[in-house]
Amino acid sequence: MSQIDDIKDLLFGHEKKALDALTRRLDTPESRAADVADVLPQSVRRSHARDTSLADAMAAPVTDSIRLAVRKHPKAIADSLFPIIGPAIRKAIAEALKGLIQSINETLDTRLSPSMRFKAWRAGVPLPEYIVQRSLLYQVEQVFLIHRETGMLIRHASDVPAAKDQDAVSAMFTAIQDFVKDSFAQDGSGALETADMGEYTLWAVHGPAAMLTCLIRGTPPRALRNELAEILENIHRDYSELLLDFAGDTDGTEVLQPDIERCLQMEKVAPEERRGAGVPGAALWLLLAVAAVVIGYLAVTDWNERREMERVRQVLQAQPGIMPFELERDDGVITARGLRDPLAELPLADEVAAGRVRLAFAPFHSLEPAIVERRARAALSPPDDVSLSLEGATLVVSGTPDASFRQRVQTLAPVLAGVEAVEFRQAPPTDDDILRAAREAAGQPDTAQMTVAGGVLTVTGSAPAAWRDSLEDKLANVPGLNGIRTDGLQTLEAVRLRQLADEIASLPLYFSRDNVLVEEQAAVETLANRIQAFIQVALAADLKPAVVLTGYTDGSGESGLNETLRRSRATTARDALVAMGVAERFIAVDAGPPAGGERVVDLALRRVAASVAAVDDAGRDWTDRQQKP
Repeated sequence: MSQIDDIKDLLFGHEKKALDALTRRLDTPESRAADVADVLPQSVRRSHARDTSLADAMAAPVTDSIRLAVRKHPKAIADSLFPIIGPAIRKAIAEALKGLIQSINETLDTRLSPSMRFKAWRAGVPLPEYIVQRSLLYQVEQVFLIHRETGMLIRHASDVPAAKDQDAVSAMFTAIQDFVKDSFAQDGSGALETADMGEYTLWAVHGPAAMLTCLIRGTPPRALRNELAEILENIHRDYSELLLDFAGDTDGTEVLQPDIERCLQMEKVAPEERRGAGVPGAALWLLLAVAAVVIGYLAVTDWNERREMERVRQVLQAQPGIMPFELERDDGVITARGLRDPLAELPLADEVAAGRVRLAFAPFHSLEPAIVERRARAALSPPDDVSLSLEGATLVVSGTPDASFRQRVQTLAPVLAGVEAVEFRQAPPTDDDILRAAREAAGQPDTAQMTVAGGVLTVTGSAPAAWRDSLEDKLANVPGLNGIRTDGLQTLEAVRLRQLADEIASLPLYFSRDNVLVEEQAAVETLANRIQAFIQVALAADLKPAVVLTGYTDGSGESGLNETLRRSRATTARDALVAMGVAERFIAVDAGPPAGGERVVDLALRRVAASVAAVDDAGRDWTDRQQKP
């Protein structure tokens, strides 16, 4: 070692030793970890007090670590959270049910007897909750706290004579639990929670280290399971080490007995103690009735709204040029959305004006025939003597359009939506055109009237029979004529014959007591002229005329004499008419019936009445020839 080294050792020996020690400490991981552990808590506190950069940096790795731990050790984390999560969940559910119970309480509070309300007040619970509590009868008779891993009995409590071997009962429960888990749970995680055994119900509440099993007589409410779970959670929270270290020795488990015995105190009153609770049945029925009325009202309202919307939909769908896509109701107003051609008429005017319906349509060009025709009329403006119609996609122009209108149609029609071709046709004749042509072709007489409706000609009034019989031939070439009706047309001959027949019937010839005419010559001449005119009109109409003279008496004589007298008087009248120029071949004599049963003397009964008739070759009377054969 040189003098220089000695000098260095004297000058820097101490520093070199410190530097070597520091180097060795830095090179040793355990030393560095210890140093960091000494300053890490203080460093974290200072960094967190200064800003949130450390929290931001630690958020991602801490989140990943928790996620990884949950994935690798879910049971351990669930067991750790068991005493915390259960109360939190029950508290949330209790808060939710609190509002429901409050609303029921407000409804029922004024409808029950004062004694029931007093009992609820004394119990310190709301009235509906008190009613529910009195509605069931059950009793927790035995409680077993069983170690979950070993299946051994930790503590037991009972209000009835207990089984001789509680450990055997505990083993049986554990065996049943293992059987359910192994047989029915695919992942081995199944747990038996409820079992019915005659009049008993077995409830098992599971915890991480122990299982609380209760033997219950009757029908327990669901709320009891929450209370049992809360007791088991308290046991796990307060005596977790005792449960984890349990190896079968029950010494030291006496501290669990008060919590176990709390389960035995959960029982409902006997039926005789809740006889006053029969009133809630009436209240319940009242609630059901109110609910039924409300539901019925809502159902009827919904049905009416649906029916109204369906009516609006049908009206819109039936309107040409409108395509409804969507209907919705908001605050009593029906809004219809879809497409509408600008030329389509807006329906539901009253509903829209009243604000019950709102139409929100986008414009489009409809191809419905009615809208296409309307569009063509709006674009072409046809004159009055020209009509437009649509046949398929062809626009038919009927009438006598001029050259300028034809040019406008040929230019504009092909560009109209829904029109692919144009066809010009001569307009069919109108009823007025047919009537004019029929009058000219038939030579309408002044006594006849003609009308045309739908191409059918109707003729009324009167006209000569020959004109009527030739009417169809004269009108055969009238364009547009679809038929002829002459039901109301009378022939002039028939009218004249009826008139003459009425006059002849009103001109009787009177006789004295015997067979002597008392009429003046003028009366006989008048009757003869009317009969002669009837015969001439009938012959002109190709009819065969006939005159019948009927004699009458007053009935004062013998019946045989009276019949001879009636016939004699008719013969006398015939001779008088023949003398006036009436052809005898048309006259027949008839002895009429007697005047009556009484024998009276009356000049009015001593008469001869004339009646006329006219028939054709077929034997039809002139009154049957009003219609054309």
